Amino acid sequence: MRRAELPRHHRENTAEVEAVAPIRALMARAIDYAGLFPPASLELRAAVNDYSRYVRSPESWMLGAFVIPARRLAELSQLAPKTSERGPWVVSAIGGDDCDADMAAIRAVPKDSGISVRMYEARATTIAEVERIAAAANAVRCFVELPSRDDPAALIESVATHGLSAKIRTGGVTADAFPSPPDIARFMVRCAESRVAFKATAGLHHPMRGRFPLTYAPDAARDHMFGFLNVLVAATAVRNGASIADATAILERERPEALSVDERSIHWDDLTWAVAEVEDAREHAIVSFGSCSFEEPVRELTAMRLLR
Repeated sequence: MRRAELPRHHRENTAEVEAVAPIRALMARAIDYAGLFPPASLELRAAVNDYSRYVRSPESWMLGAFVIPARRLAELSQLAPKTSERGPWVVSAIGGDDCDADMAAIRAVPKDSGISVRMYEARATTIAEVERIAAAANAVRCFVELPSRDDPAALIESVATHGLSAKIRTGGVTADAFPSPPDIARFMVRCAESRVAFKATAGLHHPMRGRFPLTYAPDAARDHMFGFLNVLVAATAVRNGASIADATAILERERPEALSVDERSIHWDDLTWAVAEVEDAREHAIVSFGSCSFEEPVRELTAMRLLR
């Protein structure tokens, strides 16, 4: 696989990349780096080297957690730098079938390892599974990945009852891995109704929705992928009272001109949110999104003239 690189001036210039306040609010620590996962599927050392470079880049203010399976935390603790200008690397651990084993792996991370496991992500399809995760994951913030093709209201209410956060999968490497726009919109509204924050993951390489290759293979199939700006803006709209239909329309929009910004507000067609409303949505609605690439979002946001 050939990975795109940041332009040379991004790699060498240590000054922070500028962005107007609404874009900074929308994108601050938004991109959880999942380079170990498809379609990038990097070796751990390569992903560590990339993340280390991103931490030092002018775009580091957009960089969120390093995402890794919980069973590989010991490997990461050996490879991550012991010291960083930004402090310990924030890590999100992906759970397997045994929550207790995952928690043991998190507790076993040495305090001087240079990493800080602050999030845990695990899947659940039933209320009993949500309860099992809640019982085990009591030391870190837990995001429970829930199915979205059927109404997840009961599952999200269970997540809320146990003080957890939610997670939605927004794509994958095959067309059938992508939920529909109404499914995602309904998930967002159900989270808002239960006052549950969430994160999104998979298929969010590009700012705006469109037809793109599903992998980095030269002959990769193309299909519609969601834009991370669409997702962030839709979550902001829902936080401020938008309906499922309203959020669906935002998720389906493919033209970049839908979005505009000034120094104090972000605009989507005829909708407007102030910086404080965007910051509120990022804290209480959509916490972050996972992407196997950090460079693609940076490059495409720059091409859209949203970064200076």
